[in-house]
Amino acid sequence: MDAMGFSQINMRKQHKILLIGLMTIFAIGLYYWGIIMDENIEEEYQIFYDSDLNGIIDIVSVKYHGTSFKLKGNKHEFVFYPKTDSRLNDGKIFKNFANQGDSIQKQPNGDTLFLIKEGKKYKYVFRAKP
Repeated sequence: MDAMGFSQINMRKQHKILLIGLMTIFAIGLYYWGIIMDENIEEEYQIFYDSDLNGIIDIVSVKYHGTSFKLKGNKHEFVFYPKTDSRLNDGKIFKNFANQGDSIQKQPNGDTLFLIKEGKKYKYVFRAKP
């Protein structure tokens, strides 16, 4: 085999090593990102669970794979994972049903959030994680 053949083999090995190294770095990054996300989800849930909420919705959105909302006059964005149920909330998906101007009520450490929309009260129970 000539010198050109050996240099091509070495380049292939170098490319493989570089690719394996990049994949390893990417996998480690994903692993730590998952840990940070889990910690943020737990922290946000605890803030939501401990909160005494009684106000008017300013914004409804999605955050940490859950439903998030802000109340007028409160800068915190609350995140929760509501369950949709035909008996409690007529099967209405919170993030699609709740709008700016609707009201929310939740007792601190309570297991139910109430959405008041057009004079009707909808109950949403929730879980701690997505």
